Amino acid sequence: MSSVTWLVDPSRDLEVALALGEDLEEFRAVLRRIGAHGRRNRLRRRYYDGEQAARNIQIAIPAEYEYLMPVLGWPAKTCNVLAARTRLEGFAVPGQAQMDAEAAEALDLNRLRSSVRQATVAALCEGCAFVSVTAGDTADGEPPAVVSVYSAHDASGTWDRRRHDLSCALTIDERSEHGAILAMTFWTRSDRVEVFRDAVSASWQAERLPHGFGRVPVVLIPYQADGGRPFGRSRITRPVMRLTDHAARTLLRTEISAEFFSAPQRYLLGADMEAFEDPQTGELMPAWEAVIGHLLVAPRPLDENDHVSESNPVAGQFQQASMEPHNAELRQVAAMFAGETSIPLNFLGIVQDNPSSADAIKAAEADLIAVVEDAQADFSGPWAQIALLAVQAARDTTVPPDDMSGLRPVWRDPSTPTKAAQAQSVMGLVAAGVLPATSEVTYEQLGFDSGTIARLMADAASRRAQQTLSSLAGVAASGSALAQEVASARTDADGTPIA
Repeated sequence: MSSVTWLVDPSRDLEVALALGEDLEEFRAVLRRIGAHGRRNRLRRRYYDGEQAARNIQIAIPAEYEYLMPVLGWPAKTCNVLAARTRLEGFAVPGQAQMDAEAAEALDLNRLRSSVRQATVAALCEGCAFVSVTAGDTADGEPPAVVSVYSAHDASGTWDRRRHDLSCALTIDERSEHGAILAMTFWTRSDRVEVFRDAVSASWQAERLPHGFGRVPVVLIPYQADGGRPFGRSRITRPVMRLTDHAARTLLRTEISAEFFSAPQRYLLGADMEAFEDPQTGELMPAWEAVIGHLLVAPRPLDENDHVSESNPVAGQFQQASMEPHNAELRQVAAMFAGETSIPLNFLGIVQDNPSSADAIKAAEADLIAVVEDAQADFSGPWAQIALLAVQAARDTTVPPDDMSGLRPVWRDPSTPTKAAQAQSVMGLVAAGVLPATSEVTYEQLGFDSGTIARLMADAASRRAQQTLSSLAGVAASGSALAQEVASARTDADGTPIA
């Protein structure tokens, strides 16, 4: 709890304290929670961004070479691989054949795919993310529902175990260029308290406003939450960070060994010292000049009587150190990292001698696919709540949309099957009568995106309309012919109608 000094408590100002009222202590508790987890969250973010240098053991690597310490993108890879396969396609309501257009439109105005990726990466990196929904000012160009994504660095709340949502939340909305907080919002089930200041040196101001949602309009998106940790777990765990440091030190040792490998150590025995001196200055030549070939001829040394020695100088080279132990160690660390994160080894840049077969690739990704499916299950409930809040804000009502009961997100298949295999599977279901040929669900199973599905559905509707018109025209033509036959049957041979 000692890492809260970087946060400023605006509730010490009387105006803010009065605006918070009975929620003052809850506000301070949530603010302390953000500060308490801030140091660890910033550390994980530095690993994700590749800004955290590994600690040097200072046994094989001198301290003066620490500035050469490389960084690896493995922590980012362990989050991005899952985020790339966690793709939200839209929302579906039970009993409706098509995806819900109202929820999709409300979120598309907030760049749904970008928001989902931001929240997913934040949840995987720091254990959880937060998404707030507010009514937008359409007169000012805002969408009817404004959806904002926050990382755990800028938001937190209090978890209600009975209602399975947040009883209150705090979001940091604006910071200065140096990271100082300029604006934040405290959310309750009925109101929001906006706390802000114009500059770092200015005094705090506060305003309490009702929001009309009937619940806290901030949704927690946790990754791998459980009863003991409702705010989830980060993918950048302590083993991930330690293995990343281990791999970075291995790479540095490899780089230093490569320098010796490129310039092997040599020796020259029984030569005159003049061979190592600059003929112009008489000073010893730099070692690098001797190594790169300036020393091609070495004269025999002189003895005590200034006689030339009868022995020739002996030149040699020390045995070069092998690079294979370092490469083997890096492969071992990568294998441990892959096992810790459920990522295939080749995703980490470790290339095997023999290319993997299709079955081997599928088996290697089986664990990753299971992890992604679990993540989709974790994220489904929160995104359904976000969609309902967005629709409620767009409708400008205080009543939750009952006509969308049971709304659930639709995720893309994380197994990434080939187009041929996917088409063969779907066509088999269509032939068996399980799926209609031109249903939106069929197009989803074929892997088409939402834009392509909309065009295909419009084209199918156009074809059905043309077929209907053709059928009606055929019926009209048949009716006209029948009428003519009836009229002919009711006339005499001379054409006189029969009464």
